[in-house]
Amino acid sequence: MHLTLRSSRLRDYNAAIVSKAALCFSMAIFFTVQIQAQEVVISAGAYMVANGRPSLVINNAALKNSGTFTAAQSTVRFSGNSDTTISFISGSSKTTFYNLITNNSTFGLAMKSNVDVLDSLHILAGHLYTANNLTLKSSATRTAILANVPVNGAGVPLSNVVGNIMVERFVPARRAWRLLSAPMQTAGSPTISQAWQEGLTTASSNANLYPGFGTHITGGTLANGFDQNAANNPSIKIYNNSTDAVVGVSSTNLPVTNYNGYFLFVRGDRSINLAQGTASPATVSTLRMRGKLNTGNTVVAVNPTKYTVVGNPYPAPIDFHALTRSNVADKVYIWDPKLAGAYGVGGYVTLIWNNGLGAYDATSSVSPVSRYIPSGEAFLVVSADNTNPGTITFKEADKNNGGSDGWFGREMIADQRVRINLQQMNTDSSLSLLDGILATYDRGNNNAIDVDDAIKMNNIGENISIMRDGQRMSIERRNFIGKTDTIRLNTYQLKQQQYFLDLQLSNLSSAGIAVLKDKYAAVNNNRLLDMSNSNLVAFSVNADPASYAIDRFSIVFEAPVVVPVTFSSISAVQQQKDIVVSWVTGNEINISGYTLEASADGQSFTKLATIAAHGSNGGSGNYSFTDLNAPAGEHYYRVISTGANGEKQYSKIVRVTINSGGGDLVSIFPNPVKGRSIHLKFSNAAGGKYSAKLTGSSGQVIYTNNLQVNSGNTTAVISLDNEIAAGIYYLELTMPDKAVIIQKIIAE
Repeated sequence: MHLTLRSSRLRDYNAAIVSKAALCFSMAIFFTVQIQAQEVVISAGAYMVANGRPSLVINNAALKNSGTFTAAQSTVRFSGNSDTTISFISGSSKTTFYNLITNNSTFGLAMKSNVDVLDSLHILAGHLYTANNLTLKSSATRTAILANVPVNGAGVPLSNVVGNIMVERFVPARRAWRLLSAPMQTAGSPTISQAWQEGLTTASSNANLYPGFGTHITGGTLANGFDQNAANNPSIKIYNNSTDAVVGVSSTNLPVTNYNGYFLFVRGDRSINLAQGTASPATVSTLRMRGKLNTGNTVVAVNPTKYTVVGNPYPAPIDFHALTRSNVADKVYIWDPKLAGAYGVGGYVTLIWNNGLGAYDATSSVSPVSRYIPSGEAFLVVSADNTNPGTITFKEADKNNGGSDGWFGREMIADQRVRINLQQMNTDSSLSLLDGILATYDRGNNNAIDVDDAIKMNNIGENISIMRDGQRMSIERRNFIGKTDTIRLNTYQLKQQQYFLDLQLSNLSSAGIAVLKDKYAAVNNNRLLDMSNSNLVAFSVNADPASYAIDRFSIVFEAPVVVPVTFSSISAVQQQKDIVVSWVTGNEINISGYTLEASADGQSFTKLATIAAHGSNGGSGNYSFTDLNAPAGEHYYRVISTGANGEKQYSKIVRVTINSGGGDLVSIFPNPVKGRSIHLKFSNAAGGKYSAKLTGSSGQVIYTNNLQVNSGNTTAVISLDNEIAAGIYYLELTMPDKAVIIQKIIAE
């Protein structure tokens, strides 16, 4: 008894049950969710469309596909009982399923032709015989998984996969390191070359025989399976626990299961021209390997000290928190290839369990990594006591497709915390994350370093960490902040460029005040931080060793002060040979006055003027002072408020540069301005990229962008998106040497 389709389309719309009869069709057939026949035959030229219905059940049947079978987003289930032979899929065409289920408890399902699964494969009963014909596909939108297989009480599979399966892993177009694993059994596993180089090298007659698949792996000789380029730097590495270092792999002819995880630098697929180096644009690639899949319980040994690389053993996401751990800390180090790093190649994100929160804390609030480890990914763990070995046991029940391959959810947090992100500015003026750290404060935490803290794992490029008792940490848990406390920051492996510290403080209003200390730049030193918001602090690294000193920054918590005044804004504007310094305050209570200080280097300040406070009623105040006939050069200004009890509070520091040629280095013409254009005139300008920021009189940012300026006497135009309302504005230009010029603009 057959169900045969010839030159017709079969769609699962309406009710029709076909049972054990020989049927031929020359017109469209509509059926519900079950077909009971010994064979379902799709002839050449015929179409069968599942069309996204909940499920299509093929009872006691084989599927012979020589036409076109379209699964859409449906589920196809093969079921059977003892009066049938084994179910199978055959035919001259490849059959692609979205979700595929086999539930033939007596005989199982065999694949006699090529089969692709797009989303999930479920083996509920019986075995799956692949005959090397099955592929779990991966794309930019989804990666197919092998769901939980039935196991007994000891974790031994009751139903299993017999034969090899091809497992794919889609990799987006980004030149970056990836920390990869192989979900394969050791016996008969493919080599590294077969898994990730498609078994080819640059010396092959067709080094890109399979476009879109594989990648180049460099760092050794052709004889050892490596692709060749001029630099020949290692692009595949492993973590060596004995030396606590990441080292190159000796050969790509080794079985891919030799190590739990590999750092693989993926430039793109094998169409990349290695001779072009970084000038060759990145491409998307799909890495794939064929072998026998791991099923059932898998136990991984964890080293007593330092780190252990652990690979996700399954072709499915797993929930790290659900894993059975013996003397292994509930913290995990995950490599995120989307972090910028010094060369944009990725960085570590640390996750550590927070019992009070019932979720993981992470060093980065913007990274998408989470407790759900995707298929094909490896990670790092540490023992709980840093003395004795441990184990991690993976179980089929730990598979969890409820997580995400790409997003880390922000958590609602109630404890006190300081999150610090180290960032750099991109060419489009956006900020990208380089590294991050986290400090949390709660009465249940121990100030001593223990299992609840996370030791820092160094990135390839820039790093930031917390230094405590001679140990660098990425996450530190401490008791509630007492009268005083200090976060000693370590920043290292920095380049000569501008960086940003994004200091995010949460629920710290009861901790007094927090002050940023900068040993190098006075403009950031003694900066008062917002205790419940984000504080973006720019700093630069140059040839001066003090600018990249590892202990340049710290955050000091101090007892609350009586002076509650806030500096809403402070500006310094050149007007001919004079400089007008203006500042706006808020919440003026018990303020006796303000002291304006000036400096030529931004570090040594002297008093310029003393100005009495307008009032003490808790309102705001506007103040200004004119520094007459200021000489050529750089001028720094800051304001100090003095409370009735003598307590002092500092504003931020502003800088103005006066041109040595006698005139303004930059002037606005015409001023007042009209319309959407601001015309600038430069005298003896240093050519290069200038950063422009336009703010209103109350401090709101109207416009930011980069401006390319030619050297010498030249002009430039800033084009705004919209006309600005009439009023007073300030244009801040940061020159290539990081000097800042502020010009007052009047808009009509």
